[in-house]
Amino acid sequence: MKKILIKMLFVTVLAAALFPVSGKAISGDEALQAFRGRMSSIGSLEGTLTMKYSSGSLQTGQFKFMSPGKFIIKFTNPSGKVICSNGRKLWVYDPASAICGIQELIPGSLSGGIAGMLHGYMAIASSSGSDYTIKLKGTGKGYTNINILADRNFMLKKVSFFSERGEGLEVTLSNVRANSGLHAGLFEFNVPTSCLIVKDPLNVR
Repeated sequence: MKKILIKMLFVTVLAAALFPVSGKAISGDEALQAFRGRMSSIGSLEGTLTMKYSSGSLQTGQFKFMSPGKFIIKFTNPSGKVICSNGRKLWVYDPASAICGIQELIPGSLSGGIAGMLHGYMAIASSSGSDYTIKLKGTGKGYTNINILADRNFMLKKVSFFSERGEGLEVTLSNVRANSGLHAGLFEFNVPTSCLIVKDPLNVR
């Protein structure tokens, strides 16, 4: 009997060593804090982005991000569309309509990136395999439901934003490279001379 118990103990220890539990239990607030800290620590990020809207439309492209508040998305679908910000201005260029919107930004309004968008939500976290899922719910916000899928190091893999009416989008990142040495000049957009410029379109009521 003693030998059997010893064998069972040995098997248990060996299994724990070879097949460790992928993620410990973590509260929603702890997971959200870890996610914010991870994303805020990144100086730059680049990769492929896919945006799927609740309407069914799909957009894909290459993105670059540099802290604080600089990003550019060059879309391959729809081809030629560009969304760019240097932290002071936001450009949205659509070659199909030959229109470029240019929005003056409030200083620091984009400095927090996605981590800065997540205040005031109730968080619930769970783990599956090596990934974490963080579900956020909030009232009185544009997006009442935000779902985050992050890897074991809390690097963003996928995020969805939905309103109370179920309208929104899902953003998936792939081929991501962090801190790859981007420079600020990448986030200046030269508006094509042939297009119509609309200034501060978000201010129009």
